[in-house]
Amino acid sequence: MGDAFVAVHEGMVACQREAQGRRLRVKRRCRSVPPKLARGNIERTLRALSDERTKVPVTRDATVLRRIWAADFVYVEASGRIFNKDEGIADVAKITDKYTSAELSNFKMRVYGAGTVAVTSGDDREIGRATDGKAFDRRSRFTNVWVLQNGSSAAHSQR
Repeated sequence: MGDAFVAVHEGMVACQREAQGRRLRVKRRCRSVPPKLARGNIERTLRALSDERTKVPVTRDATVLRRIWAADFVYVEASGRIFNKDEGIADVAKITDKYTSAELSNFKMRVYGAGTVAVTSGDDREIGRATDGKAFDRRSRFTNVWVLQNGSSAAHSQR
């Protein structure tokens, strides 16, 4: 395989259902592997990976996360819960809510280190029905850190 971006960190900044104005500040050092890439290619790639990640609750396809999350992946939820790649993938099998749609909007990106590190942010919206049958329309903001790693594949998910 060639170079591919992998998610090394994801964090929810705020979640509508836990709207108490708390903000999480997370710092994480990233490794990087050089080659220069065109910014347009990086943005298209990371937007596509982010779109895939957003759809995981609908598709319940954990292979997406396995492919795009780095081995040392870390996720921080708005509640403060932290989990790693294996725990996040296992959580997909535990989804009991019925998601009918998941969308990504307001996608923004900053690229660093000759195109080897990127930080993306945006809004997620998930619509569906909870296990108890009540309809939901959940909105959240995310910030993700991506690192270009040689020989890896990439994707990530967020709830």
